Amino acid sequence: MRMERPLSNTGWTVERPVALAILRDLMDLTEISDKTPISFYGADGKNYQQGSTIGETTGEQNRWSYDERLFLEVEEEFDPDTTLTTPVYKDEYPAVFADKSIGLFVRPVYRKTKLSLSIRYRALDKNQAQRWRNEMTAKCSMRREQIWHTVNYSYTLPTENLVMIAHAHALKENVAGAGQTLNEYFTTHLTPLCSLQTDVAGQNGVWAVREAQSRVQGYFDFDAAPEKGGKEEDHDNWLITVSYVAWYMKPISTVIDYPIVVHQQLIDPKYLPKNNVGDLMERAIYYSKMGGAARHFEDAYRLAAIAGLEGAQIPAVDDWTPRSVKPTTVSVLTALVTITEQDKRSLFNLGELGDFQLRGEVLSWLRSGERVWINKSYQSILQLDLYKGRDLVADGQLVVDAQLNVSSTVDLDLTQVYHVRLSLVTNITYLRAEAITRLQNNPAAALQIVTGINAAIQGLTSTRADIGKRTMSDLDAIILTTKKYAPVYGRGFMLNYMSSFYTIVYGKYLN
Repeated sequence: MRMERPLSNTGWTVERPVALAILRDLMDLTEISDKTPISFYGADGKNYQQGSTIGETTGEQNRWSYDERLFLEVEEEFDPDTTLTTPVYKDEYPAVFADKSIGLFVRPVYRKTKLSLSIRYRALDKNQAQRWRNEMTAKCSMRREQIWHTVNYSYTLPTENLVMIAHAHALKENVAGAGQTLNEYFTTHLTPLCSLQTDVAGQNGVWAVREAQSRVQGYFDFDAAPEKGGKEEDHDNWLITVSYVAWYMKPISTVIDYPIVVHQQLIDPKYLPKNNVGDLMERAIYYSKMGGAARHFEDAYRLAAIAGLEGAQIPAVDDWTPRSVKPTTVSVLTALVTITEQDKRSLFNLGELGDFQLRGEVLSWLRSGERVWINKSYQSILQLDLYKGRDLVADGQLVVDAQLNVSSTVDLDLTQVYHVRLSLVTNITYLRAEAITRLQNNPAAALQIVTGINAAIQGLTSTRADIGKRTMSDLDAIILTTKKYAPVYGRGFMLNYMSSFYTIVYGKYLN
């Protein structure tokens, strides 16, 4: 499960520190004293009060309207060219909170941002202003048009992230807990860059992440030299305005990646998505004639991560995907399974799957004896596999009894997440001869199974050649019946693969 939440107050915690850091670099570059006051009011028209900022050491008390001063105005806009390439639900950046044991992570989201600085310098007189103008021109002439900055800023973690972390901690401690308090758990898995920050009175604490971003590129936004400026009213002060542009990656939100189950307990339903995690291709779609023609090319661009995994999900909101699957298999269903402290082996029943049910012919076939083979690799056209986390567990740990109850042969770990995947083998060359014989001996079940395989692979293309086969080969024909059929259903005979399968085995076409 994933949830994106925007960052708040970034104007004060990100934009202002970045703009001021860049301005101070420019002051150093153009030899303006670091004691020169800066007026930066921002979009809200507010400026910090003298003596109210942490680390402020200036002893200046009296400031006059004709003193040397810098005035800063900032405009910010996102780069439109990076809209579609900004990673949001991807593990692009390091997590600021990470509990790998349950799969709980908080990661920042950044957006490439253009910072336009309008800098107005009020010099004491024209000579001082001219010197500053000449210095900027000289720096640009020295091939210093592009300037690199390192900026420091912080952002506060959204409240929703903290609430979700607290909920996960409560579940984690409820079953097989480690005896950690919430504060201990939170600080253990938190990045060292994050700390509790308060106001000057030590109140209203928030968790904030401090970051230093290097290689922030900037440049003066003028052709050859900045404008000459002009005299300010009746004083000797001289005003010059110059524009400066910088690009940086601005943190805009966080994404929290959290599990659907923690220590065998489902999370609160309010954290579950409102809609099922289904592929768009599973929905009823209506096409125009041109759209229908183009439909045949869509499958070639489906994500490789879900190709062959389009079966039913139990529960439907579960977005789990395995790290790997057995070759030439397509999913019938993947089911999240849980255990209890009293019974660490019993999982579920293949005949009691809620809204999703296997066909009666298939259930009867399993009860008649096929159930003892489905937990062994390629010894049945049906495969039942156990996953720990996202990793496939070795054969033999699952057993199915005569009532189709599925259980583990060893005690499972209360702190882990387990899934069971029921799949179909679509390439019969992977199957043992005994598996083909048992399928031939049960035509009713075979009809349902090969129809299901046909529906599963019907939309697949050459990108998945192992399960996208559309024709019968000589080897298929030999395995299914006898060699005498090979010339009739040879390689290249353009007949639906599963229709050919059933025709050769049983001598009649599917209705």
